[in-house]
Amino acid sequence: MRFERAVGLLRAACRGSGMTPTEVALACGYADQAHLCREVAQLAGCSPGQLIAGDVPVAPEAL
Repeated sequence: MRFERAVGLLRAACRGSGMTPTEVALACGYADQAHLCREVAQLAGCSPGQLIAGDVPVAPEAL
């Protein structure tokens, strides 16, 4: 659930919500932005930027 929320907030941040990736990480319960990036890499197999840009195919169950 934390991962899903973070992806949603990261996508909103790209559309101008005003949140930075660090703020997204902290709002979702990650220790810091690096923690969020590691979990995205582990669960989605790509960077947060690639994930929200849609540059990497992600299995629906990962989201």
